[in-house]
Amino acid sequence: AAAALTSSASGRASGTSSKRRRKVTKGATSAADASSALARRKKDTTDDDDGDVPPLVPVATTTTTTTNTATTTTPTTAPVAAASTVSGGEDDSGVFQLSTSSALPPSVRTRNQAINELLRTEADFLAVTARTVNSVIAPLQNQLKAEQVASIFGNYEQLLPMHARFYGDLNKAVRGGDGGGDIGGCMLKFASADLLAAYKKYCAVQAQSDDALRRLPRTSPLVRQLLFGEVVSGGGDGDDDDDEGSGGGTGGVGGSGSNGGSSSWSQRSGEPDVEISSLLIRPVQRMCKYPLMIARIVENTESNHQHHVSLTAAAAAIGKVVAAINEHQRYIENAAQVRELLETVEGANKLDLLKAGRHFIISGALTELHGDVRTATGELATSTALYSLFSDLLVRSEKGRKKAFVVKDALPLDCCLVNDLDEGSTKLPGIYHNVFQIVYMAGTDSKKFTICVEKAFI
Repeated sequence: AAAALTSSASGRASGTSSKRRRKVTKGATSAADASSALARRKKDTTDDDDGDVPPLVPVATTTTTTTNTATTTTPTTAPVAAASTVSGGEDDSGVFQLSTSSALPPSVRTRNQAINELLRTEADFLAVTARTVNSVIAPLQNQLKAEQVASIFGNYEQLLPMHARFYGDLNKAVRGGDGGGDIGGCMLKFASADLLAAYKKYCAVQAQSDDALRRLPRTSPLVRQLLFGEVVSGGGDGDDDDDEGSGGGTGGVGGSGSNGGSSSWSQRSGEPDVEISSLLIRPVQRMCKYPLMIARIVENTESNHQHHVSLTAAAAAIGKVVAAINEHQRYIENAAQVRELLETVEGANKLDLLKAGRHFIISGALTELHGDVRTATGELATSTALYSLFSDLLVRSEKGRKKAFVVKDALPLDCCLVNDLDEGSTKLPGIYHNVFQIVYMAGTDSKKFTICVEKAFI
C-alpha cells in the first residue's frame, strides 16, 4: 500500500525587529574569542580592497612547532623546514595541519590525517559561512523587511561565532598540544545545550525557507542577484555609505564598485554553481559530519592515549546532539506536511494528526475500483480517493466541495490488512493492473477498498 501511494503521490519564524547593520564589521563578532578563533586565510586573489567578501578574522601566526609524541626527535641543529615536516605547519590557505610524513608510524599518520580533515573542513565551512553573512545577509538587510530576512535565514548569523570558537579551540589545541591536542575536549565544549538550541531554531526556519523565497518579490535587482542567481548590471541599489560595491553599480555585494558591474552571488562568493538553498542547508549537513569525523579519530587513537577518554566522551556527546537535531527536523517536516493536509482536506482537523508519536509518511490520489458497479458501457465504475498514510493510521478522503477532499474514513493500521489480488482470478477486465485490496476489520465493522495503480512495484 505504501508503494502504491509512492507512485501517485500528489506533490507534497519570525525575526527580530531591530535594524541590523548592513555591513558586518571586519573582525567583530558577538564574542571576543570568536574573533581570535578564526584561522588566517590567505587569499588567492591579488587584493581585497573593494571589500567584496571580507576575509575571516586573521590571527597572528606563530613559528612555534609542536612535537608529536610519536615522531622521531629532530636534532636541534636541523633547519625549521625539516622540523615542520615531522611536526606540521600551515598549508597554503593558512590552516594548520599535522604532519603526515612517511617518517611517522602508520597509526599516527592515519590519526593525523583524520584530525587534519576536521581542521581543514571546519576552516572551509567557516569561510563559506562568513561570506554568506557578509556578502548576502548583511546587504539584504537594507533591501528587505526584517521578517523577510528572518524567514529565509533564521538565526544563521548566530551559528558563525559558535563554529568560530570551536575552530579556534581546535586550532589552539593542535598547535600547542602533544599527540594532536585535546580534540575531544574541544568537541565536548562545542556540543553544548546552546548549540542544540541554536540548530533547532535554525532548522525550524530552514525547512520553510524555500516557500519564503518563492513568496519574495523580485523587484530589487540586488534581491534577484543574491537570492535567485541572476546576473544584474547597472543596478542603482548600491549605497554610498559603505565600501561594498559603492558607486551605483549592482548594489555593492562584492562588486567592483564601478558603474555597469555585474555578477551573481555564486560568482561573487567564490561558490560557482551553488544556489542559495544549497548554502542554507550546509550548516545542517556540517553537523551531520561531526560524528563520522570524530569516530575516525577515535578509531585511530590507542586506548592508552592521554586523550582517548575525552575523545570517546566527545563522540557520544556530538552524536546525541546530532540525533536530537535530526529528530527535531523530522518533527518540523512532519508538521509541515500535516498542515498541508489540514488546508486541503475537510475534516482532517478532527483527527489529531499531530499527536505525539504519530508520523506522516506519504499521501497520494489512487484509483478505486467498484466491482459491483458498472458503467453504461459495461466497464467497472472507478473513482479517485486521496489516501494519507501515517505511522499508525490510514486516512481515506473523497473529492469534496468546500475543499479538494473530505475525510471519509480514518482506519487504524492495526485493524487493516492488504491483499495483493491475482488479476487472473478477480474477473477484472484486462485494462486494470496491479490491483490490491485494503481490508478493514474492527469488531463487527468491516470495509473493503479495491485499488489499482499504473505501475508494479518489486
